[in-house]
Amino acid sequence: MEKNNFNNRRCKSLQNKGKSINALTAQCCAWTNKNPLIKKGVISKTEDEKVDICGTKMPAKGKGSKFLDVKDACCATQHAESKGDCDSAAWPKGQAFKNVLAFASDENQWIESFVQAWKVAVENGHLGLQTPVNEGED
Repeated sequence: MEKNNFNNRRCKSLQNKGKSINALTAQCCAWTNKNPLIKKGVISKTEDEKVDICGTKMPAKGKGSKFLDVKDACCATQHAESKGDCDSAAWPKGQAFKNVLAFASDENQWIESFVQAWKVAVENGHLGLQTPVNEGED
């Protein structure tokens, strides 16, 4: 993006277009611009209000919340060999992006899904587990 003066059209061939990314081999920054978050009501449009974006408090609109400000906040710790954005930051197409937006806009939906997943994780296929014996106990 930087080499192409952040022209999204020139970089379309480099975008992942929703394909799965293997975190063991891919070096890129997975983030989204704030516009999809505003459209889904995850963050406010008001200039006065500061919002938490990637762990950084910044204005939801106006000075200090432009594309590069958000990218800098979200990709501050990206790998030195990062190829840049994993996908289109304007509207990512990754398989879980719809879930990310849904969970970000509705905490109860996230909690409900987490509880279901946790139940599966702790109960699935562990019929023969035994409590460990503490040393020194008779």
